[in-house]
Amino acid sequence: ADVDAKGDDAERLMNVVRGCFAGNIFDLGAAESAALFGNGGGDFASTKDTLKKRPWCVDDFDALKTRWLYGKPHAKAIMFVDNSGADVILGMIPFARELLRRGTQVVLAANSVPSINDITAKELVEHILPALVDLGDPILSPAIADGRLRVVASGSDMPVIDLRYLSEEIINEAEDADFVILEGMGRGIETNLFAKFSIDAMKIAMIKHKEVATLLDGELYDCVVKFDPAPRR
Repeated sequence: ADVDAKGDDAERLMNVVRGCFAGNIFDLGAAESAALFGNGGGDFASTKDTLKKRPWCVDDFDALKTRWLYGKPHAKAIMFVDNSGADVILGMIPFARELLRRGTQVVLAANSVPSINDITAKELVEHILPALVDLGDPILSPAIADGRLRVVASGSDMPVIDLRYLSEEIINEAEDADFVILEGMGRGIETNLFAKFSIDAMKIAMIKHKEVATLLDGELYDCVVKFDPAPRR
């Protein structure tokens, strides 16, 4: 409802991006974030309301918005999701829903086995997707029913990901994808911020390690949205 309340496509995009940042603060693998939750802080709504102001530490939002508004909607997106809880449910699912609304197939790629508090593919299939169906959402429910929103195991067992070692399942899914999204500090920043792709690529996360903030000339809880359009052929 919060996303649907936003009028035009630019506002909706900003809203879901901010939601991705706010959800990604739920990261018990980061000492600062774990301490924040341990002290009763870090709830989604207040985090979203108090995000760092633009320009963010890495801020390609304008390039992303231009592609979003003036380019052809993507046919298929591979979305590497990160943590359980608010991160995937309140952050990434609304983003996936917005892609679906535009006619994009969405493949959620999650860890094959547990690692810290990362969501797994099995948990998405057995718990999250059925719960979304039960909600009766006019976009999510039919997309799950007809396979336009589906889950694959990434092959990873870590909070970071080495894209040289992926499951055969996701390699097959990626053959006709034209958008890849790497979410989370481990996947999107620490291991793949400068990874090059032949398709549109987005890396998005909140910074929760002081060392990462220092490396990027940012601050703790700063935001990263890096968008690399597909190379021209």
